[in-house]
Amino acid sequence: MDKETQLNFRSRLLKEREKLTGQINFLDEQGQSGLGMSMKDSISELSTYDNHPADLGSEVFERSKDFSLRENAMITVAAIDNALEKINAGTYGTCEVCGRDIAVERL
Repeated sequence: MDKETQLNFRSRLLKEREKLTGQINFLDEQGQSGLGMSMKDSISELSTYDNHPADLGSEVFERSKDFSLRENAMITVAAIDNALEKINAGTYGTCEVCGRDIAVERL
C-alpha cells in the first residue's frame, strides 16, 4: 500500500475516532442523566426499591441503551487504535493470518 493511501486511511480513522470519543463523552456527561452518575441520582428518586419495576421501565431502558451505545463506541475506538498502530508499524493492509494484502475496499 502506498503512503498516500495510508495517509488517507489514517485521516479517516482519526476523524471517526474523534466522533466516537465525542459520543462517549456525551453519554457520560449528558446533564443530570449521564452515565457518570447513579440511576437513583439521575431520576431524583430517594429509593428505587419502593417503586414498581414498570414505573422505572423507561429510565432503565434508556440507561441500558446508553450503556450499549457507549460500549459499542468504545469497542470501535479500540479497533481504530489498533488500526492506527498498524499504520505506524507499516503493517496496515496486510492479513495477520496469511500475510497477503487485504483489498482496499475491505479496509
